[in-house]
Amino acid sequence: MFQSESVEFVCTQCNKKYSKKIGWLKSHTKFDCTCGTTIRLDSKELHAKISGIEKNFRNLFK
Repeated sequence: MFQSESVEFVCTQCNKKYSKKIGWLKSHTKFDCTCGTTIRLDSKELHAKISGIEKNFRNLFK
């Protein structure tokens, strides 16, 4: 439902801002910043939160 929505995040080392689609984030475990820092992505937590949001969203229209 929200796979094409974007999430913004910032590198903790250089403060560069990135925007990635939720679908991309759910299928990757890390992302390399241009400064060389590897940003670890907790896809299990992200997937659980997105599933909860989707469930709540569907309940609005019942």
